Amino acid sequence: LWVTTDESGAFVLTGLEPGSYRVRANQDSPEGAEDRGRWRGVKEEVSAGTSGVEIRLEEPDLVRGRVVNTSGRALNAEEAQGMRVILRTVSERDASVQSAHGSIYQRGVVEDDGGFEVDGIFPAEYNVDIESERFIHAEPDQKHIHPGGELIVRVSRGASIAGLVLDPNGAPVEGCEVTASTGESSSRGRWGGGSSESEESVSAEDGTFTIEGLKEGKYKLSADSEEWAGNMPVEIQLVEGQEVIGVTVQLLQGGTIVGTVFGEDGQPVAGRSVMVSQGGFMGMGGNMGGEETTDASGRFLVERVTPGAYQVMTQPTMEEISEVFEDGEREPGFADFMSLVETVSVDVADGETVEVMLGAPPAAPVVVTGRVLDGDQPITTGSVLAVADGQGFMAGSETARIDGAGRYEMTLDAPGDYVFLVQGAGSGFGGFGVDFPVTIPETELFEFDLTMPSAGITGVVYGSDGAPRGGISVSLRPVSNMAMSGVSGMRYEGAGEDGEFSFLRLRPGSYIVQAGGRTWRDEPTGAVSQLVDVEEGQQVDLRLELEDPGTVEGVVLAQDGSPVEGATVFFRTAVGTVQTSRQPVVTGGDGKFRHNGLAPGSVTVVARSSSGSTQESASVQVRAGDISNVELVLEEGTILRCVCEDAAGDPLRASISVVDEEGREQTSLRTREQWMEVFTGGGEQRETRVGPLPPGKYE
Repeated sequence: LWVTTDESGAFVLTGLEPGSYRVRANQDSPEGAEDRGRWRGVKEEVSAGTSGVEIRLEEPDLVRGRVVNTSGRALNAEEAQGMRVILRTVSERDASVQSAHGSIYQRGVVEDDGGFEVDGIFPAEYNVDIESERFIHAEPDQKHIHPGGELIVRVSRGASIAGLVLDPNGAPVEGCEVTASTGESSSRGRWGGGSSESEESVSAEDGTFTIEGLKEGKYKLSADSEEWAGNMPVEIQLVEGQEVIGVTVQLLQGGTIVGTVFGEDGQPVAGRSVMVSQGGFMGMGGNMGGEETTDASGRFLVERVTPGAYQVMTQPTMEEISEVFEDGEREPGFADFMSLVETVSVDVADGETVEVMLGAPPAAPVVVTGRVLDGDQPITTGSVLAVADGQGFMAGSETARIDGAGRYEMTLDAPGDYVFLVQGAGSGFGGFGVDFPVTIPETELFEFDLTMPSAGITGVVYGSDGAPRGGISVSLRPVSNMAMSGVSGMRYEGAGEDGEFSFLRLRPGSYIVQAGGRTWRDEPTGAVSQLVDVEEGQQVDLRLELEDPGTVEGVVLAQDGSPVEGATVFFRTAVGTVQTSRQPVVTGGDGKFRHNGLAPGSVTVVARSSSGSTQESASVQVRAGDISNVELVLEEGTILRCVCEDAAGDPLRASISVVDEEGREQTSLRTREQWMEVFTGGGEQRETRVGPLPPGKYE
């Protein structure tokens, strides 16, 4: 909440909830004072309702220093041209000296003799970085505590990539933006990996380009042109200061996606937005292939699509979203949003056209109706989501609401194997719901009642001080699973004010319950997990005690020593459970990863990519407030395809467990890409794929 003081300096903050607040104030340098940045003041522990609060503004200080090369020589005028030194406060949870004035970000110009001044500085610990087209920071983890002495920043000349951009006919392309990037979305804050770097250049009239100021690492070159599709991947491994020349980036003609969007009445829909995306989920975390709007006949055309696998999906209108999410009778969920989206997966080849239909009337529809029951009582809230076997949530799902009598009705495109998921049916039910596998016969009408299981797990989360901890994320997942059930069996809840949580309507089986870990914002809370067995109708009560967290950092390397990007990293406790987090831990372009929310104790670490896996590491000791390190080497892996058959040789739905020689479960180790497959086209009920597994013996 921000307000502006009046002429006398008075202010009023209204609409505050009861509690204690930190009140900060800042303004430009007063008239007559030397301009060193904004003056700042703070008042701690101010209770709502307090009057007469006085905040005294403090004059900012400055940091002086020099930029030198790795030999200690100060930069000359040519080298210092365009360079800036950046000071940014270390996050409050990691800083040895915290900033009383919140986040501070200041830059200073490097002069011709290598000297610099950064003003607007207050006492705190700062991250040190530079901006330069040709140089890189030689000590990227450098910190500076102010007040302190002279700041010396060491730099080295960055690596460079030079080359030529050609069109599909071999002619040079002018004005094409070429980007060298070490990763997709691999920042520590988002995916728990190492730092992601990218630099850009625009091709000249003769198609040449040069990208300078690159750090050591593996880079991907991508080109963006208004006339052509992108290029096939070009990867370059750079060492410090290396100059790579003669690189050719050839643009492609690209493929074309054309299609028609139909409404619920079977008629083409005009003015509907259609998005084409690659990877990620619902266009998030992936690459955009294009976005268009249907014409008067419901048709759309997306051109210059770089070859690859894509999801083509309709986007709901704001009116449709409002109709679902402003329904005051119930809390909408994932299934409600999916009911507004039509999706199809396509493979696009260079120079070819793919035709798709979204929402087209099915050729052999089946109306499925039934009741949703808790014992013999109807459940009157929530949704039923039906997912076609092997097609995933996006491409093969239908949704129906549960009415006041506990009934639902939906129309499926065709008979076959499905998983029905009951979602949003009251408290203790966060996640994808309870699954009901079923084979829909060839018929016009099929009655299918869904009776919920009756087991449950409840408990309380306590902090390291022994007091109940509210607001902590608590998760539940099956120990072993088959494809779609592994998703539906996962639950997420937030502990209440008194630390209480509940997971209701569970099937009998073995579950891992975890509290804490690493949040979406990379905030550590110290995970604790427990293995729980429940029987039908049984209610189990738990006490989960958080501990102060520790950190494990490391790197995943290929067998040739090069860093492995995009590998998902798992952490297994001494009792065999895998600690999870709401966002996966994924290696960056430098192969590095970091997990800062692990409970103290012994863990083993393993990493998997789409084609390989490391062996599980030796035991790594996690210590509260400390950092442990590990190095992993990726080997070529094997995908184990598991099918359970009856006496006639027909595949059955079955829950599969695969363990290594040490008895460690393997089915729960899914990479980020494997999770995406469940949403976009995976989840077969009659087979389970496990791996990639490293060489070894498994049961």
